[in-house]
Amino acid sequence: MNSNKDGHATVLSIRVISGAANRYNLTVHQLHTYYVLAGRTPVLVHNANCGPALKDLEKDYPRRTVGILDVGNDQLPMISGPGGQSDLLDNLPGRTKANFNHVETHAAAFLRMNPGIRKAVLYIDYPTGACGTCASTLPDMLPEGAQLWVISPGRTEKFVGLPD
Repeated sequence: MNSNKDGHATVLSIRVISGAANRYNLTVHQLHTYYVLAGRTPVLVHNANCGPALKDLEKDYPRRTVGILDVGNDQLPMISGPGGQSDLLDNLPGRTKANFNHVETHAAAFLRMNPGIRKAVLYIDYPTGACGTCASTLPDMLPEGAQLWVISPGRTEKFVGLPD
């Protein structure tokens, strides 16, 4: 396995999973996300043993969702509720009363305020992924063409921003 600087990435372990096709669970040393080729198609892979520690983020209220937005060169902790990035934008497309202060909304607002960031990964502790409202409105909330992967304990979803 090669790194982006023509070096070698260290694979710490491999676990083969039987099924309709062979699947490999790789643990790669010091990489959070990386691309592999499936034929000629690059696929973004999340290294499950590293990255943000959502369990370490404090909640002021047990039902809040916490998240970490990984924008490539920085990881930003986020928590649902008032005071997040979405409070800084008056007219965020796709924001509703149902998702006004969700971490997904805060992440989309951050990407709108930072147009140079075109790809990001949002790790959330909500077990089933983005709620239905966020899943249906994230393409409107994101900047046009921006890509956001939402990774939760039970699901990985990709969203792409639509034109305003």
